[in-house]
Amino acid sequence: MPPALRLAAWVLLTLAVFGAAGCRIGGDGKSFKNENDELRAENLKLSRAIDGFKDRVRLLGSELSTLRADRQGDAPLPGAIPPVLSALKFARYTGPIDTDDDGADDRVVLYIQPVDQLGRMRVVAGRLNVQAVSLKAQTPPRVVADRTYEPREFDERWRTGLTGDHYSIDLDLPAGLPDDVQSVTVQLTLTEAGTGVVVEAQESFVLRR
Repeated sequence: MPPALRLAAWVLLTLAVFGAAGCRIGGDGKSFKNENDELRAENLKLSRAIDGFKDRVRLLGSELSTLRADRQGDAPLPGAIPPVLSALKFARYTGPIDTDDDGADDRVVLYIQPVDQLGRMRVVAGRLNVQAVSLKAQTPPRVVADRTYEPREFDERWRTGLTGDHYSIDLDLPAGLPDDVQSVTVQLTLTEAGTGVVVEAQESFVLRR
């Protein structure tokens, strides 16, 4: 048989075999057509799921916008003065104490009250830094104790009772404080969460040595 005829017969035989097998691939009984149908079905399923997620996101966004609008309420009432954090006050019973009965003060207990612009006590959320500084003439100020109350810890320091409403703050003085440190000046710095407003207060205390 001429080579050209042999080649044509081989091509026809090959086409017949693949045609009978439905263009089977991989020996698993699946054809290219079947594979494409399955892929199209999977793609359609994924597209529908994505569309469903997009609809859900749009719905949640709409609900969030509505909730924000509801919480904002109407415009402020005429004549109303919103309270804002304006200052810090040291309440009664604030001062140094001796916790181990050795005759020397080793801690400063601070009862502090944040107040608004009208001098009214208010509960706040924020970060409080407390420093005790030794001040002496012709000598640079020296920080002898420093502590920061992060928002959660500061919130846990809220007290109400016989001593009134206040935040109870402790600042331990270091052991071995030089005898010439007869007093400390306590500096408070409160940064309100949300607004970033910063208020400060300062007071000096004589120490028992």
